[in-house]
Amino acid sequence: MLIGLIVASCKSINTRGFYSDGMHSVTNSRFDQEGYDIEGYNQKGYNKYGYDKFGYDLEGYNKQGWNQSGINKFTQTKLNSEGFDFYGYDSEGFNQIGWNKEKINKTTKTKFNPDGYDITGFNSYGYDKTGYGKDGFNTDGFDKTGFDREGFNQYGFDRSGYGKDGYNTLGFNKYGFDRSGYNLEGYDKYGYDAAGFDKFGWNNAHIFKGTSTYFNHYGYDFFGFNRFGFNEGGFDREGFNKYGINRHGFDKMGYDREGYDRDDYDKLGYNKQGFDKNGYDKQGYNKQGYDRSGYDRTGYDAKGYDRQGYDKQGLDRNGKPKKK
Repeated sequence: MLIGLIVASCKSINTRGFYSDGMHSVTNSRFDQEGYDIEGYNQKGYNKYGYDKFGYDLEGYNKQGWNQSGINKFTQTKLNSEGFDFYGYDSEGFNQIGWNKEKINKTTKTKFNPDGYDITGFNSYGYDKTGYGKDGFNTDGFDKTGFDREGFNQYGFDRSGYGKDGYNTLGFNKYGFDRSGYNLEGYDKYGYDAAGFDKFGWNNAHIFKGTSTYFNHYGYDFFGFNRFGFNEGGFDREGFNKYGINRHGFDKMGYDREGYDRDDYDKLGYNKQGFDKNGYDKQGYNKQGYDRSGYDRTGYDAKGYDRQGYDKQGLDRNGKPKKK
């Protein structure tokens, strides 16, 4: 029982109480309390409205009153009470709007109705009642939005507002330049005005418009340097100030004012604590006080033995005294 409950609880249940396998959670069968299965049909194959899966009732008629043989339920003939068959045609073969399958009009017995339009709504000249042809253009060559086949309106402009020459009513193209090649601010595509100067006042020869020299009113050239070769920040073209220091505080050799490089080592290779990159001071000892061989300043290693292998009491590593 417990296993059955666990299995049942793992199945998904829809709003009508059916599991995904089609079994009903209450009746434990393929039909609910009202006698309908998961798809809504009873044991005889009909839904609550009385129609089967193909849309026919017990008498064999669909909702429109036709059976599969094309007989109408109410007239018991192949025509309904309005005189039209299952496919919508009368006894003469015309539909409700007066056209037969050959696209002949019932009234005129031609391919055009009394108003002169065919079954698709076009006259003998190929235009509909609004004056537009099958291609969507009227006799003047414009579509319903007012544009011709090339995409221009009666004034010669396209949907974006540009004429056939590529310019709008203000005289600018889609890139923002007029016929002379200048934008609204008066500059060409390279950024120069008619006189050859950019918006900052420089020409392509690096002459400043306001002074007619290589320097602007503040004494700086096109690249931002004064006559002495320094910019507003006080640095030259190589990035150093008059003291030879760059923005990061280092000289051309890579040392700061205290004489240390970017890694905090001086020209001799020692840091501010006095140790080299391997961790030894100028006397050759590390922070623990041992040299590269592992001996301290008194000549003993970490275990207390000197270079001959004896401790301070004169005993070797096996505890034997030094030979005299």
